[in-house]
Amino acid sequence: MWKVKLFKPPEGGLTVEKMKALVPTATLHLIAHVSACASYNLSSVSFMQVVKAAEPACSVILLTLFFGARYSKWQGLTLVPISAQLEILCPPCNPTSLMNVSWSCSS
Repeated sequence: MWKVKLFKPPEGGLTVEKMKALVPTATLHLIAHVSACASYNLSSVSFMQVVKAAEPACSVILLTLFFGARYSKWQGLTLVPISAQLEILCPPCNPTSLMNVSWSCSS
C-alpha cells in the first residue's frame, strides 16, 4: 500500500528495530486468528459469535496487563455496550445459553 501511495510509510522507513517491536503483537494476533478459525469447527456458531463479541474487552484487559497500556475514561465507556450485549445474549444464570455450548473433538 505504500508503493501505490495509499498510505504514507512510517517515519524513517521500516527498520529492523520496528519489525522486532511488532513481533509480539503480530504473534498474539496470529494466535487469536488461528484459534478463532479452528474453534468454529469445535463448537456452535452462536457460541463463537459471543466469544468474538467479547474480543474488544479481552484485548483491553490483555494489553493493560502485558503491555501496560492505559485507556481514558471515554475509551473504557465504549466497552459498556459490548458488555451489555454479552449479558443480554449469554446471561450467566441462563441455563439455555450454557446448553448451547457443544464441543466436538472429532473432525
